[in-house]
Amino acid sequence: MSELIDRMKEDLKNLSNELKKERDEIKVKSHLFKQEAKDEWDKAEAHWESFKRKSDQIFHEAKGSGEDIKRSLAEMGHDLKRRYRRVKSMF
Repeated sequence: MSELIDRMKEDLKNLSNELKKERDEIKVKSHLFKQEAKDEWDKAEAHWESFKRKSDQIFHEAKGSGEDIKRSLAEMGHDLKRRYRRVKSMF
């Protein structure tokens, strides 16, 4: 179980780093946003905060099924990637 948790934490850390990098790239260009892109960015930011809160909680608590947690965070991560791509396409 410890190996599973360690692997899960590493996967989560990698996903979080990837999302943070993409988020930072978009944030640098945020002054170019049209209103539609700004609205989408605001929604993505809310999801980012939720993702960070949940992933931080997992790092401190290893409760529940590891696979359920991993699947839930992976879904949130993929949703964030989709939102970031949509914002990028509006430039």
